[in-house]
Amino acid sequence: DEGLDIGFIGLADDPADALILRRQHHQATPIAMTTDSMLSALPLSELPKGARIGTQSPRRQAQIKQYRPDCHTVPMRGNVDTRLKKLEEQELDGLILARAGLLRLGLARTSTRLNPQEWLPAPCQGLTVIVCRKGDARFARWRAHYEHPALRARLIAERAMLAALGANCRTPIGSMVWLDGDQRLAGMRAALWDDNAQTLRGRAHLMIKPTRNPADAEELGQRLAAALTNKPIPAKPPTEASSN
Repeated sequence: DEGLDIGFIGLADDPADALILRRQHHQATPIAMTTDSMLSALPLSELPKGARIGTQSPRRQAQIKQYRPDCHTVPMRGNVDTRLKKLEEQELDGLILARAGLLRLGLARTSTRLNPQEWLPAPCQGLTVIVCRKGDARFARWRAHYEHPALRARLIAERAMLAALGANCRTPIGSMVWLDGDQRLAGMRAALWDDNAQTLRGRAHLMIKPTRNPADAEELGQRLAAALTNKPIPAKPPTEASSN
C-alpha cells in the first residue's frame, strides 16, 4: 500500500527452518544424503527412504528434491496446530516449518533445526516488522531507540533482491545474510529455483566490506539477484543534478 511504510523491526528470531518428525521416526536409522558431504549433518538423513514430508512452500519442496530426491512432498495448509495434527493423522514422516513460529509458540523443543547455511530459509524469515502510516513521526522515534541497524540492513538487502527478481511469496527462493562481529552486514547467499521448484536456476554467494549503510544493503541485494540470473544490474536513473 502506498500509504504504508515499515515503521521499525521489533524482533529477530532464528531465521532457520525446522524439521518435525512423526513420533515413530524419532529413533530412525540415518541414511546417506545424496549431495556433497557438507550436507550430511542435515536431519533430513533421519527420514526413511521414500519419506513423505508435509510442506506447502515451493522453496522447501525444491530443497527436499535437491537433498533427498527419494522423498515425496505433501501439500500442507493451516496453522501450526493444524499441521501438527495432520502430521500424525495423515501418517506423514516429517513436517517442515519456520523455527521462529515454533519458538514463539514454545514448540521448538519438538523439532530439529535445519542449518540455514546449508538449508536456505525464506528471505526475511524470523523478522517481526511493524507497519505504520508513512510520515508517522512516532515510529521514527521508536526506530531510533529500539531498532538495531543490522536488522534494517538485512531487510533492505533481501527485499531489494526480491524486487529485482520480481519475486513473490510463491517464488522458490532462499537466502541467508551474514553479519560480522560488530553486527554489520557482511555478505549474503541465495538460491533460486524454477517456478515448478524442480530445477536450480542459480546459486550465488557475495561478501562485501561490513556496513550498516542502507544503500550498500540495497546494492548487495541487487547484485545477488543479478548473479542468480546472470543478468546485469539495472542502471539507476540519473538524478536531476547529474542529468544537467
